[in-house]
Amino acid sequence: MSSKIEPQSFGTYPRNDQRPYWPQAFRPVIFLMAVAFALSAMVMITLAIRAGNAHHALEFTGYVGGLSMMALLSLTALRESGFRHVRRSSRIHRIHDPRHGDGIIVPMRRGLTAPVMIVLLGGAVYGVAASALWFVAGNTSLLPEGRDTPRNALLVAVLAAVALLLSSILLAIRIEIAVRIFREGIERHTRRRIFFSNKEFRIFLPWADITSVDAEINADLGRHPLIGLRTTGPIPEGQRTPHDSDDRIAVLAHALAAEPNTLVRLLQDMKEDPEKRPDVERPDSADLLRPSPLRERFRTARRRKASR
Repeated sequence: MSSKIEPQSFGTYPRNDQRPYWPQAFRPVIFLMAVAFALSAMVMITLAIRAGNAHHALEFTGYVGGLSMMALLSLTALRESGFRHVRRSSRIHRIHDPRHGDGIIVPMRRGLTAPVMIVLLGGAVYGVAASALWFVAGNTSLLPEGRDTPRNALLVAVLAAVALLLSSILLAIRIEIAVRIFREGIERHTRRRIFFSNKEFRIFLPWADITSVDAEINADLGRHPLIGLRTTGPIPEGQRTPHDSDDRIAVLAHALAAEPNTLVRLLQDMKEDPEKRPDVERPDSADLLRPSPLRERFRTARRRKASR
């Protein structure tokens, strides 16, 4: 099964051209959303303290749930506004493999599923507390202003139940990805647990078997960065993930801890220049994936947009 890849490929710049394949632009509208969510979280803190001092357990629980939801929405919006990969992740580090020697491991970035889970659970806690307060005590403090009818309290309870259902589904799905870069080649290791199905995919590609390292966009993943490793021969069925194709391994760059442009440039350099491959064995090899300063990335994205 191959993924839907848009025809446009970005892996065509000259080697001395350092323009980003996936520009990291500052998005002021989303940043303002992050600020609004943060202000809402601060209001929730005040209300939670007031409810706690008054010994209103349900109110306090509801506000804590709402606080968790708003805080995580604020952090997610801040990331989507452009403030991500501020520096090299500490999770990227040097490793030693008995088969391939020293190299670099690039694991999945933290916070892919957990923030969604916390938002859903926080919303569910708030909804359950709001509806329970209305049905038990006729208290409308957690309901929107003027929404004090049984119909609206029931609607909040239904939404809370839906949030709980979605969070339980997410809990049953676990995907882990790690990319290891060695002098000899690159290894991708994927584990997928979906309900009662557990699958593991591990594939090692020597540099000689890779024909190109392409920067792409995957339409199936919300237009997120994807690195395509084209191979000289067909890839065995048992080693393919749903995003791979007959002669291409997909590296889901948006899910990894490394800044995507920095990662694809490193892979391209190692593919094209064998003399650079021993660099991954240095004690400070993880610094090969240190991204450029955030301000510089914002500036580059603005210049690219202005030149269109």
